Amino acid sequence: MQLTTKDQKELREFLLDMIPRFRAGLRKGINGAAAGNLFGLLWVTNRPLAKKVENWRGLSSAARDLHFVIEVSKNGGSVGAVVSEYIDLPQPGLKGC
Repeated sequence: MQLTTKDQKELREFLLDMIPRFRAGLRKGINGAAAGNLFGLLWVTNRPLAKKVENWRGLSSAARDLHFVIEVSKNGGSVGAVVSEYIDLPQPGLKGC
């Protein structure tokens, strides 16, 4: 996936706007917003950019490249273990923040 500088700026602005609104909080010790939920919001609000990142995994990868924090959590379910990724705001003082 190749994002232009404009795409990266749009994605960064989107994440900075959406993460505080939809973050999981300290539930189960997880910070950030679920990558799948954020991808769904991106699909609704900016479909061309969503098509470039392709799915929630691509969104997580792009967010990591933009210095956002990615947290992984294993959740148990009736079918088995599910791995979820949460995207959180960049930490102050890190490169790119």
